[in-house]
Amino acid sequence: MYNPLLPIPSPPRSMKKAIYSWSFDPFTKWHKDILKRAWDKFDQVIVWVGQNPDKKYMFSFPERVEMIKQATQRGIESVANIEVLPFSGLLVDFAFEHGVTTIARGIRGGNDLENESLLHWVGESQKLGIDTVFLMARQDQTHISSSTTKAILKEQWLIQDYVTLNVKHFLEARMMGQYLVGVTGTIGAGKSYITQKFVELWEANQIPVHNIDLDKIGHWILQTAPSQGYQQIRQQLIAYFGQEIQGSDGFIDRKILWEIVFNHPEKRKILDEILYNPILLKIRKEMTGKKWIILLNGALLAESGITNLSNNNIVLVWVNHETQQHRLSERDLSGEQIETRIKSQYSNELKKSKISEHIQDSWYGYLNEFENSGANAPEISQLFDKVLSSVDIFWELRIQSVFHSLGKEALWQDLYAKLKLCYDDPKRLYHNWFHIVACLNHLYEIKSILHQDDFHQLFLAILFHDSIYDISAKKWENEEKSALLSAQRLEDLQLSPALISRVQELIMLTASHTIQTNDDIGKYMIDIDLAILGQSWEFYQEYQKSIRHEYASVWEALYTEGRIKFLQSMLTRRLFQTDYFYEKYELQAKENIQKELFLFTK
Repeated sequence: MYNPLLPIPSPPRSMKKAIYSWSFDPFTKWHKDILKRAWDKFDQVIVWVGQNPDKKYMFSFPERVEMIKQATQRGIESVANIEVLPFSGLLVDFAFEHGVTTIARGIRGGNDLENESLLHWVGESQKLGIDTVFLMARQDQTHISSSTTKAILKEQWLIQDYVTLNVKHFLEARMMGQYLVGVTGTIGAGKSYITQKFVELWEANQIPVHNIDLDKIGHWILQTAPSQGYQQIRQQLIAYFGQEIQGSDGFIDRKILWEIVFNHPEKRKILDEILYNPILLKIRKEMTGKKWIILLNGALLAESGITNLSNNNIVLVWVNHETQQHRLSERDLSGEQIETRIKSQYSNELKKSKISEHIQDSWYGYLNEFENSGANAPEISQLFDKVLSSVDIFWELRIQSVFHSLGKEALWQDLYAKLKLCYDDPKRLYHNWFHIVACLNHLYEIKSILHQDDFHQLFLAILFHDSIYDISAKKWENEEKSALLSAQRLEDLQLSPALISRVQELIMLTASHTIQTNDDIGKYMIDIDLAILGQSWEFYQEYQKSIRHEYASVWEALYTEGRIKFLQSMLTRRLFQTDYFYEKYELQAKENIQKELFLFTK
């Protein structure tokens, strides 16, 4: 019964949601700051990525989504409340249909304010109740834009202050065709030897590689560089360290300088600070005009804090103490000199700690450690493949290499471009090129145990297995059309009928993810396609959301029914057919599936 003395209960507070929209081509640190501040004000922020069919973008929609996810997945707290979606058409219509009443827009200056005000008034004229919140750029970010970032990178300038490292990686690869790898290590670890082996492996795989020795750049500045700017640097060193470091030729006597700094860590720090910017300038000059793999090879990458040049993609070479002592003694150094040289650099543990710290701070990068006390060729080759996987984000390098091994190196770019168009459809939030990249990376994990013919079969089947993807297709229809497309494209390349038939057979296995024969290669095909199920719960949730968005046109009840049926069928059988993938992913996959089912049924 109604009691007038009791307060009328308020309706439950609805979630405050906002939309932050832009083209994000690419996503910059200014975009990230506006997104962070919008998230601070609202319970949920939908990042609406522009997709104008009349506009030419540098990055496809899936690529822009991937950049944003990588840049925000750990850099903004509770990113579960940030959702990245595509859009085309009118923003206010989308906002109304999704129950969003506020659009968040960033303002850097007068032009932005004028343009955004016009958009607000036009949207307001539709009388859908959509308001706009303007967030002013921080003063030190008013110069940051996507176009400015691309313009300065084109001149080989540094862009770390403009974009996060994952976006820098994307831009360098797409704009400059540059994939950077840092190689460092403790003294006597054989860093130069591993670098040379890498160069040989890249050349053997027909991938151009350039080795920039940062230590030699330092020597060049001290002893050779003729220009006035470098002369002033040398005068600055002489003024600090004394006239005794100046040689008879007017340049720096490195031997005397090293004896000073090796025994005085604080003076070594001063030396590094003076040389820091000149070395960066020379590195940029060395990189200009170079394409594909660029090795930044330096003993002091960690100490000097420049691992971000290679986007924290680092190979750390080290040896045990006994091997290190033996190698240094072969350089005709006394025991005291050996100890001084060792103490002048970070230990392997400290290098590792510093690099890991850089990766953690930027939330991006890959550290590949390698003990070189007695490395053999297979171990170096495996390390090489791991490094390729960490830097080859678009899979251009390895596709070029594989097509070379197939004798079709002149044709890879045409096929790559056509396939990318298939996978870059804005409707594909999971079954896009990044799914193919992930599958091919799994293939590279087992490359060393496969016969080359089997590797080629799996490689081509993975490339094409989702080339046709339509959510309204009948059962097996997508796989059949993908297999047919693979046959058409591979026949154009004049590959053997037997290979083409085998590729089609492997593609069809992904329709049911079951196999009744002892076909080990077929089992690998199934396991690679299902590997996403065994990733961490964080990555699995992203996969789960992406699949739902691909099926956004399907009613919730119908989608839930179909998804539950699929997940329950997965739990009734062994998911991974091969021992390698079973041991690596089975338990985590079953746990992820059970968690998702619980979310559906709670």
